[in-house]
Amino acid sequence: MAIGTNIKQNLINVDDSVLIVIDIQDHFLAKYDNTISQPVVEKAAWMVKLAGALDQTTESENGENKA
Repeated sequence: MAIGTNIKQNLINVDDSVLIVIDIQDHFLAKYDNTISQPVVEKAAWMVKLAGALDQTTESENGENKA
């Protein structure tokens, strides 16, 4: 896929990158209107999916590695 390859090569150095996603919990999101909280969840999900598309290993809270 040419677009993914260009992103991986031109915008970021994957070897020098770290993505940390903090657990997003309902009781924290409930403090905000859905018009604010929903985009936060969507953007976090997009970033995790992007890391996966760039072949970055993700690790869950229990230490389990996921590709």
